[in-house]
Amino acid sequence: MKKILLGIIMLLLMVGCATTSPPPASEPKDDGKKQEEPKSEEQPPQVEVDEILENEIFFEQDNVKMTYFGYEAADSGYGFAFMIDNDNDFDISVQTDDVYVNNTVEWYPAQLNIGANDRLDIMQVLFNDQLEKQGVLNNFEHLRLKFKVTRLDTMELMFETHVVGMAVE
Repeated sequence: MKKILLGIIMLLLMVGCATTSPPPASEPKDDGKKQEEPKSEEQPPQVEVDEILENEIFFEQDNVKMTYFGYEAADSGYGFAFMIDNDNDFDISVQTDDVYVNNTVEWYPAQLNIGANDRLDIMQVLFNDQLEKQGVLNNFEHLRLKFKVTRLDTMELMFETHVVGMAVE
């Protein structure tokens, strides 16, 4: 528990709270024209999702290994814990991408840089106040995302993982 809380704090210090919170809703312009209501039930693109379990190594490629440790529910929100091993002789950047809550609400990604031959924990954090604003706090059941890995020395995209999903029970 202490490791996960420390991981959350470290992630927040490294990437800031704004990287995992959705943007505020923009104010509608009053130009006298009737504006269309946004579609609240808009579905993300249909993709195949590989459901993963706690303590599962779910991806290995190009000397990068990814393990899912599970999630922690706290008073302030949810934290989904992953460990990324970089067994390369160069630094990499790992970013979560296509992050969706309950397959309907798009969420902002988290990003961390990992040194050569190093291991780092990454936490995808979802805060309760933002889940409530998006209308999914009381029925939060599922998170889905994928990872993008980039070489930092050349800024070349090494690979993207398949989409993985985690149930919240």
